[in-house]
Amino acid sequence: MKGNLRERAANVGNGPLTLGTTAWLGQLCLLALLAGCGPSTPAVSATPANAAHDTPAPTTMPGDAPSPSPATATEGPQRASFDCGKAKAAAERLICSDPEVSGLDGRLAVAYTAASIAVEPSSKPQLREEQRRWIQYTRDLCADVVCLKQVYLDRIGILSRNDNILVNPVACQTVADADACVDVVTYRDPNVRIDAFNQLLRENDHEGKIIGCRTLIDLPAGTANGNHSFGADCTLETQSTRTAVKLCNDEMVGNFAIEPIEGDENTRTLVQFTRDRCADA
Repeated sequence: MKGNLRERAANVGNGPLTLGTTAWLGQLCLLALLAGCGPSTPAVSATPANAAHDTPAPTTMPGDAPSPSPATATEGPQRASFDCGKAKAAAERLICSDPEVSGLDGRLAVAYTAASIAVEPSSKPQLREEQRRWIQYTRDLCADVVCLKQVYLDRIGILSRNDNILVNPVACQTVADADACVDVVTYRDPNVRIDAFNQLLRENDHEGKIIGCRTLIDLPAGTANGNHSFGADCTLETQSTRTAVKLCNDEMVGNFAIEPIEGDENTRTLVQFTRDRCADA
């Protein structure tokens, strides 16, 4: 059988194709396949060769701040982080009018981005609210370039610590009327109790409202420090007048006091005022 097929195959090219010849060719191909003589077909990949190039690179997850560019942070003069052509608020126009303050705003944006990356996810909302309050109650209260420079430098210093968890530091301070030092919590966000202070002003029929604070402390006391006496150095606005004041309140006893600041105020004098006027010592 095989011999006859080979002879007929050899003679295919010597004459015209006929129906019989075609049938014999079919048998020849079948025999070749059964004998494993057909050429192997390479496997075809289900993924195109250029698929890796077509896949987009991973992007920053929504809600996370992008990494700051080293060039942005170190090269060339810094500019404001917002479009000065669209500046409307008085503080924004003041920032854009001064190259140094404009540069500080750019530095602050870089510091805030780095802080957003460093902080734990659970503290990110707190950092955003802290920054929002800083803009509203600290930066926007400045009426001159000198004030803006100081508050920007202070805020950049806090953000540049790149804290993993946002906590308020505690220190033991000596006071005149205590045998031992007193635990004092200094808030990194001095504006966090503005709403509570304004509520106290209304309850005590005091004119005006607190529009910003520079320092906020707490003197925890009692079992497991369950009682809190807050003291603050703030700005009180009454109609068109702004006055620097210090105020305090005790959450358990309900004591409340407010008075104008005369002379230099610091944390030590604020602690003494809070203990004398509000704390249930």
